[in-house]
Amino acid sequence: MRDELQKRFELVGPAKLRDAELLALAAQQPVEEADRALARLGTLPSLVTGDLEQFCRATGLPVRKAVALKAALELGRRAVDAPLALGARINAVDDAVKHLRGRLALLEVEELHVLGLDTQNCVKVHACVARGTLNQVFVSPSDVFRPVIRAAAAGAIVIHNHPTGVASPSPEDMGLTDRLRKAADVLGIKLVDHVVIARGGRFSFLGAGLLDEPPRVCTPDSE
Repeated sequence: MRDELQKRFELVGPAKLRDAELLALAAQQPVEEADRALARLGTLPSLVTGDLEQFCRATGLPVRKAVALKAALELGRRAVDAPLALGARINAVDDAVKHLRGRLALLEVEELHVLGLDTQNCVKVHACVARGTLNQVFVSPSDVFRPVIRAAAAGAIVIHNHPTGVASPSPEDMGLTDRLRKAADVLGIKLVDHVVIARGGRFSFLGAGLLDEPPRVCTPDSE
């Protein structure tokens, strides 16, 4: 069966294989065992985020092989994130999302990050300003904008994750966005966007028309 899977992998590529089939190839075990392992783990991201002991119990793999597989999975997760270097230009909100998607989408608690941009849309600062629980993160506008002010940035993109897998904003997200927008106006900082990232997709407050202006990234030299 593994030989057949390998041939399919070579012919059609990994995107055409089921999760269990990919796990079976990586772990060198029958697909039936991989199916049972995924059922025990509950969710596919648990392959990466679950602890080693849980991973060994679920997959039936010895520790050495489980370590090698989890290391490969972590490499894959990191490969999703493009390096976010200071000075990198953000031409669209999705440019910012791709830098953090791999890291945030798989977290089991909420994290809120802020990117401070100069007037040319280049990153001046990136900071994780809050870490919360499964379904909420407590943060004040002063926490969010403090690193932005210190970096003398002109604009800010706020990004946080929903571990539930659903990107739709909660009432708390709506309230936070409104407070951030008002604080940004007072501080003279452009709130470019607030984006929610989840395994099921992403939600942009700017793109949804909830920041009182058309969906765009701040233009060079705009105030």
